[in-house]
Amino acid sequence: MTRPAAIVALALSTSCALWNASKDEPREGGEGEGEGEGEPDAGDAGGGDADAGDAGRGEDAGDGGCPRGLQACDVICADLDTDPSNCGECGRECAKGTACCTGTCVDLQSDSSNCGECGSICSADQERVCCAGECARLADDELNCGGCGNVCPGALECESSRCECLSDPRPFSDDPPDLDTVGLWHLDRVLDSRQTVRDSSGNGLHGVLGADVVGDDDDDPEWIENDAFDDVTALSFDGGDYVRIYAGDQLDGAFSVEMWLDSKGEVQEAEFGTLFEAKGSFSLAFDWDGGAAALSILDTGGKPQASFETPLSVGAGWQYLAATFDGTTMSIYLNGVLASSTVHADIVLGNATEYFMGGDDADAPFYVGRIDEVRLSSVARTDVEIASYFCPP
Repeated sequence: MTRPAAIVALALSTSCALWNASKDEPREGGEGEGEGEGEPDAGDAGGGDADAGDAGRGEDAGDGGCPRGLQACDVICADLDTDPSNCGECGRECAKGTACCTGTCVDLQSDSSNCGECGSICSADQERVCCAGECARLADDELNCGGCGNVCPGALECESSRCECLSDPRPFSDDPPDLDTVGLWHLDRVLDSRQTVRDSSGNGLHGVLGADVVGDDDDDPEWIENDAFDDVTALSFDGGDYVRIYAGDQLDGAFSVEMWLDSKGEVQEAEFGTLFEAKGSFSLAFDWDGGAAALSILDTGGKPQASFETPLSVGAGWQYLAATFDGTTMSIYLNGVLASSTVHADIVLGNATEYFMGGDDADAPFYVGRIDEVRLSSVARTDVEIASYFCPP
């Protein structure tokens, strides 16, 4: 039993000596870094400057412990240049439909410096602007003619920021009447009856000049050659003339009236001049004072329920004018393009008892100028239809 005990004692003695020796040796790193001076080890735990940089506060660190280029906003690291919830500064939120570009909220649909996406610039020297997220040249873009969203309908083309017809205009005589046509008056003189204004719609709504008395020139407009269309005539009104058409129950809550007119540049004594009137239903007139076309929906007594105007040039030669009403919206078109419209609710369109051009046999103000190719429809013609009538495809 003595030999094993001696061996154990020798092993313990050797282990203690080795431990004490290691305790007394200086640690790696040189003198002065003895027990209790373990800064490098503290750094390994996250307290040393060099290693702390690796944790996010070194030269690549941003604000609030975020990577460089980002900003601490509440619990996230945000890019203030692009974050729509923190655009330019924390908490600044861009409105719905806008985006954050270089710290500014912009509308990508209309911002010419950020068109469709941030940084996409519409060239100003090419006169381009941003329309619906795409760069457009308003001078000749048929989808954005003269302004974003201004579409040239039908065969009209965009020239110098205006929708224009580049082909020759045509009279309605080139088109057969459709089922929605109430009356179609080409105003071509009938050789065997100079007092008759023939209806080509097939509905038999023939009109007469003035009082329908041959030789009664006081009420009769004059037949003239139309220099806009070959081999056709028109009617010239001198301020006391009219055409009378006996009507029936043809309108059903909507209408379109279209015509070619050439208004003389003379200022008239009357404020308005009647172009076309459906007695007890509607009136399309020329406003001499304002230089405008005026559309009115009339009650059965002839008083306006609703009216509005749109500018119309005086003395500009032959122009194509159209007015429509679909039951709520009143619209006026000039040379195939919608000029203006307005909405009126609760309007009841009455049925006309008679139709007149240029004035009437009572006290309606008379028109001075020329009229040709008149069409009345029982529907509100569309933008494309009206453009096509003015400018053939």
